[in-house]
Amino acid sequence: MNEARARGTRRLGTALVAVFSVVLALGVVLVAGRGVAAWQDVSEPDENGRLHLRTNPFPAEWHELGAGDVVTWHVEASLHGAERSTLALELEASGTLVDAGMRVAVDGCTLEYLGRACPGESSAIVDDMALTDLPREADGRTWQLADLTEDAPRYLLITVSIPASPDRAGLEGRLGVGLHASGDDQGVPAAGAEPPGALAPTGGDLLALLVLAIGMLGVGSGALLRRRRRGEAGA
Repeated sequence: MNEARARGTRRLGTALVAVFSVVLALGVVLVAGRGVAAWQDVSEPDENGRLHLRTNPFPAEWHELGAGDVVTWHVEASLHGAERSTLALELEASGTLVDAGMRVAVDGCTLEYLGRACPGESSAIVDDMALTDLPREADGRTWQLADLTEDAPRYLLITVSIPASPDRAGLEGRLGVGLHASGDDQGVPAAGAEPPGALAPTGGDLLALLVLAIGMLGVGSGALLRRRRRGEAGA
């Protein structure tokens, strides 16, 4: 790829990060009211084309969460203003609960999930694994997915398993889930045609944080949206 063509490739780069903060309360039933779950926008495309992300639930709220429980989180990724882009999944994890055996699995579907059932073409992206097995290097905890096209959203089901042992009370764990996309604005130039010029800066990435905190007396949840600007090097 020559330099001009490289400039013609723009990182759509919307990053979606979900942070699960869990404290297991020994011998306590944790209950929190929750409305009907529905898709919520996390990022919006702009006039230049962007990766649009929706999540369900948002903000992340679960009830009666304790030792041995399993929680699921749905993500929809759709492309706007571009015909095709790459799509990659990145995971990060930390905390004492991770060291104690917290697990994750990620599956994909071509159609919206019905609960945990995929009514379309399904794929196992990350087989059920202990989060302690995630490599420290970013390349080792990134999975390249099939390309995303403008007319075909992608659906992900993220499943987090909490260790069943009651002696895990008081431990905490954090799981970060990132989605990244990049695409070529101008496409491949025809033979003999002049390559496209440099693109204007895209302005930055949208970072969404979902936080779930479980305590002895109840459940608290919050969400924060903030802009994060990436450097242009290597774009």
